[in-house]
Amino acid sequence: MPITIDSETFGNLYLTNRAGGPFTSDDEELVTTLAATAAIAISNARLYGDACRAQRLSETLNDVTAALLSSPHHDAFSIVTRHLASLTDADMASVIVSDGKENGLRVQDAWGTGAGLAEGTALRPRPMTVLFRGPWTVSPASGQDR
Repeated sequence: MPITIDSETFGNLYLTNRAGGPFTSDDEELVTTLAATAAIAISNARLYGDACRAQRLSETLNDVTAALLSSPHHDAFSIVTRHLASLTDADMASVIVSDGKENGLRVQDAWGTGAGLAEGTALRPRPMTVLFRGPWTVSPASGQDR
């Protein structure tokens, strides 16, 4: 029996080897009800997760705004990277800015694991497309562009 809501199937519910003989129409009705209940529970859990993420985002945006407005001495990049890392559960977040040279970039601010090694690092983009999937590692600065 598929566990489905709004044409999205979350999984299937299987019954095998009924002890009292073949499955009855009552058994089928019970499994149908259980599958519908399971689908509703899964859907509700997803909705709850989405609501929690939205609340966390709202709180983070409020915190960032308050920190930026509270004093002219706050470093905006530091505030944003710290909150971004927290909000996304990332090991590290960074802000990369132009270094004023042709196509040159540098890590302006970083927060999290390896942030101290990443900050200030010069980046020289090359004309290629690269897709990365974590986990990330940062090597000690060697004086060369990375």
